[in-house]
Amino acid sequence: MHEFVLKFFEFFRSFLQFMKIVCVLLIILLLLYWIQNLTSAQWAWLMFMAPFFDFLLDFADSICSMSFNLFGAVFELKYLSAVILLTILALSMNLLVFLTSFIEGCYKSAHFVCKKTGEAIFNSKLQYDASKKDAKIKDYSIMIKLQLSKKAVAQKLNIVEQNKFMNDFIKEQLGITPKESISTNVYCFNQYDFYNFGKIDETLDVMFRILKTKAPIETAICVQAGDNPEILGKLVTLNNFKKITMAADTAYRYRMNKVQKYDISPLGVFQNGESTLELHEFVEKV
Repeated sequence: MHEFVLKFFEFFRSFLQFMKIVCVLLIILLLLYWIQNLTSAQWAWLMFMAPFFDFLLDFADSICSMSFNLFGAVFELKYLSAVILLTILALSMNLLVFLTSFIEGCYKSAHFVCKKTGEAIFNSKLQYDASKKDAKIKDYSIMIKLQLSKKAVAQKLNIVEQNKFMNDFIKEQLGITPKESISTNVYCFNQYDFYNFGKIDETLDVMFRILKTKAPIETAICVQAGDNPEILGKLVTLNNFKKITMAADTAYRYRMNKVQKYDISPLGVFQNGESTLELHEFVEKV
């Protein structure tokens, strides 16, 4: 419909331009018709316009019927009146072209405003629906990657034993054991599942205590809202030790909590297969 309206404006403007040219042509032919009558000539090629000119002259005569003799020729002012009428008509075409362009501009502006308003409403609804959907996410997972400190490695401490001490501490504080725990000679991986994102600050309190522990370990703690083990695994591979990191969707979900004990700080954007991963971290408020 919008394209049809624009084409109509274009067609109507072209029609007005054409009519202006016709008016100018009629003025020229009318002047020739006047000269023909003054000279009592008969130009056959002009006679096809005689009915129209006679009608126009009759109308002009009703406006001004004066005439005078000059050098033996009768000058009837109805011809001049007819020329003035055609000139006014030609000038009115210019005015109509201007008005058409003005109305078209108003229409385009109104259409643009309506379109942007509609897009804003649509995007707002999408954002609202997405927010409602994200707000319903209650589950979240935490994966802790543990390694021995350089001093502990030098002392040849047992990483599995240190991992057990950490898990015992988490169980004592949060009453939860790892869903999965994997140990190697260098690293230990522990995944914990939680079911109340609204109270994640209680969990973060414990995680920050682990980061600050004087135990001979270093930890990289990763948080992911919802069920997305692929992102959680990617976060762990970034090896952000001494930090509690998360992806952008988890940061967005945290900002929906009524109580937010911790701040969120961006860490950068990383490659994640064919896409990218926007990384953030929890930081304690100053």
